[in-house]
Amino acid sequence: SLDSQAITELGPGAEPERLAVLHARRCKWRSYSALVSPIGRQDLEYAVSLLADRPASSARARVLAEYAKFLVHDGVADAEVERLAQQSFDEARLVSDLQAELHATLVLASVAFQRGSVEEGSARLAQLRRLDVAPETGVVPAFGQRSAVLESDALEGLGLHRPAAAAARLGVALPAGRGWSKGQSLILAVNLAEPLNALGEWDEAIQVARRALDLQPPATKQAWLNYLLGEAHLHKGDLTVAAEHVAEARRLR
Repeated sequence: SLDSQAITELGPGAEPERLAVLHARRCKWRSYSALVSPIGRQDLEYAVSLLADRPASSARARVLAEYAKFLVHDGVADAEVERLAQQSFDEARLVSDLQAELHATLVLASVAFQRGSVEEGSARLAQLRRLDVAPETGVVPAFGQRSAVLESDALEGLGLHRPAAAAARLGVALPAGRGWSKGQSLILAVNLAEPLNALGEWDEAIQVARRALDLQPPATKQAWLNYLLGEAHLHKGDLTVAAEHVAEARRLR
């Protein structure tokens, strides 16, 4: 990758902040093929060690947030992860790096949800959304979608169907524009249709899933949306239509 090439060209004597950011960025690409890559973890741990004795900076705030996020994805949500995310948040504020602050806020909310602190997690994300939409911040407005995905996932996982649907609706309602992601939009559609099915709001669930299919998602997303459509039609008593959607879901998988 370009990051690997840059790391090789710079060498171990390069400026620590620059080298650390390259290692953290390379970890992202390595981890896309497997959600948590052992090689990617080595990159992040090395990046953190490079900046351990350095003063607060945007680079360190961002590296710490990436490392904490990586650990959360690995199923770790302990006090150490929270400490890393809080340090990232505090340093981001100290150096006025709003994007790093928003990244750290997402991780802190994830940790809160994983330990069952729903109110804290939702409060952090509400604060994030207020910052994200403020035009004077100059931040690409992508965090609104990410926060809605995180919150709706967490709440539905806890069986809180109505709050989960409300959180997903916030994300679905965001206008397309800078930072808007089709992938995140599809996830939000699934995250809205699932609690709607659980709440017995089958007509709305069908509308949401069909609109998402109109976006021509990849096969895996099409399969899941067809499964949700099959579930909704089954509850409505439309057995033939339900069977057709389930068959299509199986074909796509």
